[in-house]
Amino acid sequence: MRRVLFGEIEGTCITRAKYEKIPHEYSTLVGIQESVHEILKNLKEIILRSNLYETRETSIFIKGPGYVTAQDILLPPFVEIVVNTKHIANLTESINLCTGLEIPRNRGYRIKH
Repeated sequence: MRRVLFGEIEGTCITRAKYEKIPHEYSTLVGIQESVHEILKNLKEIILRSNLYETRETSIFIKGPGYVTAQDILLPPFVEIVVNTKHIANLTESINLCTGLEIPRNRGYRIKH
């Protein structure tokens, strides 16, 4: 029964984040308080809404110092953030945070191998 219910759930979420010059997800970045792993966890918690069944690409471009929140994501058309105040990272130095994001909308619970 649970698999049937999971198969009918529709949703939009961030599934991929692309950073330049980062060897692995447990790295730390100079000038950012959080590790890459913590930033990825924060991105996964952002609740999105969309009506299109396509993968959209978007990004975050922000110059520090300052706080990065969900409202700093440059959203494509027909995608909206439910809560704009979700914390992503804290930039402690004057650096640029450039991150590419993929946002698909799909149906069903799928585990990628």
